[in-house]
Amino acid sequence: KTGELLHILDRGSTINHVGELIGFTVIPALVDICVVLVMFVVRFEPALGAVVGVIMRSYIWASVMLTRHRPRIQRQMNERDVVTRGILTDCLLNYKTVKYFSGEEYEALRYAEAIGEYQTLERRVV
Repeated sequence: KTGELLHILDRGSTINHVGELIGFTVIPALVDICVVLVMFVVRFEPALGAVVGVIMRSYIWASVMLTRHRPRIQRQMNERDVVTRGILTDCLLNYKTVKYFSGEEYEALRYAEAIGEYQTLERRVV
């Protein structure tokens, strides 16, 4: 369970990364799009600004719609990743115990099964 705990704690830093991504990438990009649309309307024809606006809205809508189905599968994949990394970390931390009780084959099989399940979910996400 140590490996699972370490991986969950590591995921906390990922949440901070998402906040930074939204604050320093997404919001500025939306502001840039608005500024460009205003410039197109002012400097060029309003029709050109409308076309660019429709294309940008369509792109954003398509991106949102295409990624809506991913969270459920992504959550399952994250749970499987926690288990997989937990097995790996526990085996490495308890190497002598595994070796003493001749559990190498069992642990290798358990890890291979966990990786196989993770890869199956990963294919569905991609």
